[in-house]
Amino acid sequence: MELIELVDVNWGKVEETVDGLGKKLIKELDTSELEEKEAMEKRMKIWRAAIKMCEEDKASFWKEV
Repeated sequence: MELIELVDVNWGKVEETVDGLGKKLIKELDTSELEEKEAMEKRMKIWRAAIKMCEEDKASFWKEV
């Protein structure tokens, strides 16, 4: 839009349309970050369990050797 076109914009309608949009976007970002953090915690839990299983298998192998 050119500056001259903005003169005819219904600013009341714009305000109604975007009211609360910033808060909504922040909430979505926070939710996304929380979901990413939870997913990472789940992956780390699985990774730690896999490492523990490997260590137990290695110990069992050395015991039998």
